[in-house]
Amino acid sequence: MYLILAEIIFALLHLFVIVMTYMNRKKIPCMVGMMISMTLGMTSGLGIGTMLGILLPNHLFESTIISMLVGSIIGAICGVPISIMAVLDGLLAGLMSGMMGTMLASMIHVEQFLILIKIVITILSGVLFILILMLEEEIHSQEIRRKGKPTTILFFFVILLMLWFFIFHSELPLLIHNEIDNLPLH
Repeated sequence: MYLILAEIIFALLHLFVIVMTYMNRKKIPCMVGMMISMTLGMTSGLGIGTMLGILLPNHLFESTIISMLVGSIIGAICGVPISIMAVLDGLLAGLMSGMMGTMLASMIHVEQFLILIKIVITILSGVLFILILMLEEEIHSQEIRRKGKPTTILFFFVILLMLWFFIFHSELPLLIHNEIDNLPLH
């Protein structure tokens, strides 16, 4: 249950960034676009690789290939409206992080899966929220400087981040523990 919830939230955050990038491509400089595609490629590859490595411990090859493909596709898709350099950044970041996520999960002992999931989810969620704030600031940089006020989306994501951590640290560790008990072991 928890792993499905985490993947849905990751997918929605990634989709949100991709849509924002496509809708505002004329306001996004090449370097910012490269950072966006590289970050999305990295977070998606690492997140999916870690999840697949935990869920499919006896299928390291398949987990690695799937996470590399998904990470590089997401990174490249986000770079398309910006430039070829952004596509290449996202593609390579997804390839590299897909391998790293799966290897990380395969090196961790079963008793440490819960800790690994918490660490990876927390770090990647924080990175995605910072990326969204950076993108929002870049899109509305002239308006923010003129008004001197934070945007409404900043408020929205602070509330969302607080909600995410409240849900993450409440009763979900019990759900994760139950899922881990049902995993097939080596």
